[in-house]
Amino acid sequence: MVIDYLFNKKKKSVESIILKKGGQIMNKPKMFKKVICFVIALMMLMPSMPNLGNVVFATDEPTAADIVLTKTATAVPSLENTYEIRLSVLGRNIVTAKKSDVIIVVDNSNSMHDTSDGGKTLSQITKDAANAFIDGVLTTANSSTGNIRVAVVQYGTNARTRNFTINDWSNTWSDGLTLNGSEVYTSDNESAKNAISSATTEFYYETSGGTNTEGGFLMSSKVAGVKRADADSIVIFMTDGMPTYRYNSSGQASYDDHGDATSKSELNEAISAAQALDVTSKIYTVGLLSAFSSTSNEAKLASNLLSITPKTYTSNDNTKNIMGYVDYSSRWASATSYSEAYSPIFSGVNVSDKMQQIYNTLADTINAMATGTVVDIVPANFELTVDSISDLNAAGATVVLNGDGTTTITYPNVESSETIRELQVFTVVAKPGYYGTSFTNESAVYNYTLNTSAGGTGTKEFPKPVVKLNTSAYNDSYTAYMGEQLTVTQANSIFKQ
Repeated sequence: MVIDYLFNKKKKSVESIILKKGGQIMNKPKMFKKVICFVIALMMLMPSMPNLGNVVFATDEPTAADIVLTKTATAVPSLENTYEIRLSVLGRNIVTAKKSDVIIVVDNSNSMHDTSDGGKTLSQITKDAANAFIDGVLTTANSSTGNIRVAVVQYGTNARTRNFTINDWSNTWSDGLTLNGSEVYTSDNESAKNAISSATTEFYYETSGGTNTEGGFLMSSKVAGVKRADADSIVIFMTDGMPTYRYNSSGQASYDDHGDATSKSELNEAISAAQALDVTSKIYTVGLLSAFSSTSNEAKLASNLLSITPKTYTSNDNTKNIMGYVDYSSRWASATSYSEAYSPIFSGVNVSDKMQQIYNTLADTINAMATGTVVDIVPANFELTVDSISDLNAAGATVVLNGDGTTTITYPNVESSETIRELQVFTVVAKPGYYGTSFTNESAVYNYTLNTSAGGTGTKEFPKPVVKLNTSAYNDSYTAYMGEQLTVTQANSIFKQ
């Protein structure tokens, strides 16, 4: 561009700009006047224009192209032909989630206040995690549309739910209790957090702080019964221990062994109440078992109650205190699954961080752009370690050893959201006789359903990592005594290896 100078009649310098293309002169005073005229005209038109503050501008909606799948195979040091396999799913959150009525169930038993980790009581840790969950689901967009509503259920010796209209608690559970959906659910972030604060406040009377797990499920069923007809019902159920109370045939909270042990009826009736709730709701269970190791009897009993493979106690022996008999397989029977996913927390981890992680992941189940199932087929030339099979089962995945030598691993309820979803790690070992290079899976796919307004289903493939398999020498040998003839057939020749 060329800057030129012209002079007007009054001999005052006027800066003008000549564009090289076209060579037109744009006189600055004239241009200034035109701009002023345009602004004045716009101001005159503004009263008749729509209020832009009320206009909702469209944002791009996630599509299947936003789903990112990764799979890696890392050699395990010091172990020949052994690889650690990791899969992950990443996507985006939808701006406005689909309609869901969410029930946050809080264990407020005495142990929640007596046990601490990292300077915080389990009650405070639960409060912080639940508040993070509320921030994740009662976003500005979700609150403004009313698509997401939250209810809060508290249980100790008895169970009750928050009434947001009166800002207080309902009556405790009874078979004849009636609730109003507009009173027990809220879309207001602050109101939901106030309810969590109250739910995690220690009871005035110690006798109120039992663990009536059945009551928590029964009250959740009451609340789920008044959800919106077109909304999904989602239950986040947490506990820090085993049931020590239940509701008897008269509807009264009672214990079978002084309220400090778990009985057959207290466990089995809790499972039965959860199964009834599962008819109308998706249930996610959280075991805040930071006082116990993963191999403890408490952990095993919690798994029988809360995991996706629950078990009921069937023996008529030792029915008042069943904790010591979790390893007696003849006394247990598999029960119908009710939990979508079980997230236990044991000793030896940062409990606060782990709780936050779990509740953030649960929030993503509501905001996720897609939900689906991951199916990974391990080739016949690899086998899973025993520990890996156990870990996968504990994480909610299923492992099937197929007749053709392959292994199928299925991960259910895998969300695709802006928080990366790391699936349970497993380890594979190459079977004898294989060397060179090999894929670590015959196929690995994500079968998804989009939660967007457009909806739809589809399948995406994971990458297929290639690993190196080293040759190995086998300690094969034949033995023959002097004067004895040795015959080696092709079937058992060392060259067959």
